[in-house]
Amino acid sequence: MKSLLLVRHAKSEWGQPPGVADHDRPLAPRGRLAAPLMGAHLAGGDWRPQHVLCSSAARARETLELLRSAWELGAVPTEFERDLYLCGAAAYFRRLRRLPDAVDRVMLVGHNPDCHDFARQFAGDAAAGLAQRVEEKFPTGAAARFDLRIERWEELDAARSRLVAFTVPRQLA
Repeated sequence: MKSLLLVRHAKSEWGQPPGVADHDRPLAPRGRLAAPLMGAHLAGGDWRPQHVLCSSAARARETLELLRSAWELGAVPTEFERDLYLCGAAAYFRRLRRLPDAVDRVMLVGHNPDCHDFARQFAGDAAAGLAQRVEEKFPTGAAARFDLRIERWEELDAARSRLVAFTVPRQLA
């Protein structure tokens, strides 16, 4: 069995100076407060990633660093990839299928609409109410955990997935 924690980057700034590319947009003050709260919440559970995939965008990287410090993740192997930046849910799927089979638990930090679309497709036989919440919205800073009934990442398929947790920052404030 494998599992995935899908995290959307925390709230980012929209009023960036002229000439700052979207890829380089930083977190807003609200995002810098929410990400450590989510990290502390995740640290209180019994799930810990063995590997991290993260969009190379500034807001995703900053979210990961705030999660990492609050969660005390230390030296978990991490890959920052431009191909995870506003790439579509299908790209997340393809990237996850290339993970080494020795990795059982992975965290992916990305963007919308990609996180929302992926989570809706992979909700599977979620507990009552979880799938509906994910269907409605995947807000900034949210985290969704999926149990995957697979032995190898190349077997990843929505039909073998189950959404087991969905947390949004406002639940933690």
